[in-house]
Amino acid sequence: MNAGSARVRAVAAALGRAARPLAAAALCALLAAALPARVAQASDAAFDRLAARFLDEWLERRPHVATRLGLHRWDGRLRVVTPQSVASDLAWLRGI
Repeated sequence: MNAGSARVRAVAAALGRAARPLAAAALCALLAAALPARVAQASDAAFDRLAARFLDEWLERRPHVATRLGLHRWDGRLRVVTPQSVASDLAWLRGI
């Protein structure tokens, strides 16, 4: 093997190593594009349910925020902030 072909092989090997992340990203994109639409729709529906649940429960726990947002369902239910109410909120967040 001469010095020129060794250099070409070294460059080709370096390019191959550099191209691996790009190839992996392309493969991931192809796989993601191949997912059936109903899987994506089910994921979207699950996220929508989680988001709605979170917002309803968050605003119930923070009626002053709801009022500032123009949502008056929880008017008149201000909560006193105590160590117990903070602990309750933390437990709720961990359960989401």
